Amino acid sequence: MALKRLADQGKLKNILIITTSSKATDLRRGAEKLPGRKGRLPRTNYLFTPVSYKEFHRVCQDALGKKTLYGYMISGGSPIACAEIASKGIIPEYVIELTRD
Repeated sequence: MALKRLADQGKLKNILIITTSSKATDLRRGAEKLPGRKGRLPRTNYLFTPVSYKEFHRVCQDALGKKTLYGYMISGGSPIACAEIASKGIIPEYVIELTRD
């Protein structure tokens, strides 16, 4: 509702909003198509892939040193997990639950 209100007011005119579903049935079916709600951008489908090791190493090298490969393998390339490993040195339980769910 809040996003719709902002869009109706024109405040999201030059902003790309990406939403995901947390409803288990939607996740099992695959991507929710959101008919009629995609906007007018020439591109409305995006595929979110894992962070590459090269990029992970570039960003996390200072924080992890020689442990970047280990950190990347533990994170699986998940952007959220990569950020947590780089900043805290661990993957919090909520990230594991997010991935599992």
